[in-house]
Amino acid sequence: MIKKYILTTCFFFSVIFVYGQGISSTKDYRRDKGGEFNLSEFKGSQYLNDQFIKSIVIDDLTDKDLSLYLRYDAYNDVFERKSSLQSSASTFLKKIFGTRVLYGNREFVYSNYKDDTEKLVSGYIESLGNYSDKIFYAVHKKDLVLPEKAPNPQVKDRAGRIRDRMYYLMKDSRGFKEVDINRRKIYDYFPSEKRNVIKSLLKEKKYKFKNSGELKSFIEELSIKK
Repeated sequence: MIKKYILTTCFFFSVIFVYGQGISSTKDYRRDKGGEFNLSEFKGSQYLNDQFIKSIVIDDLTDKDLSLYLRYDAYNDVFERKSSLQSSASTFLKKIFGTRVLYGNREFVYSNYKDDTEKLVSGYIESLGNYSDKIFYAVHKKDLVLPEKAPNPQVKDRAGRIRDRMYYLMKDSRGFKEVDINRRKIYDYFPSEKRNVIKSLLKEKKYKFKNSGELKSFIEELSIKK
């Protein structure tokens, strides 16, 4: 009887997931729904990658997955979606806890976490791997630098721009916290007995941890090094 209940429950949630993500959703999941700023007037891009990328959305509860073409809008923290590259219009991927997005060679999860102001928020974070009892993530942001009027006619007005911002999170038994990771501080987050291995990796690979791919690669390398 219990087994039958579990199977029925899993089936129920799988139907919700596949149906919910499979249909075209017109709900607007953007933060800036009102369009306070016209982003086309700003230099730079609101997207992590301007192109739609073939991706897989996975429900970890039922292990069901769905193939879609996605583009991550880091300014609004939302994935735009298409069923095919030939589709002219895009909709939005529903924000559902317990799902993972395999976005090209990146993996995103929708989760609660504490941001860089210690505020509890919900959003997409990039999973970079784990070591021992620590799991590392990156949060990708896009900040607006507003245009400025020139103080006099001899100087040009400064156009607005979209600025990339990324910071790291670490999750352990105490929860999420922001971590400052660079070549000097990287030693603080891994066992002291790995110090010589870390030093060797920094020298060999020239890691600077300016982008999330470097920390992901570092964790993978450290995991296989003796």
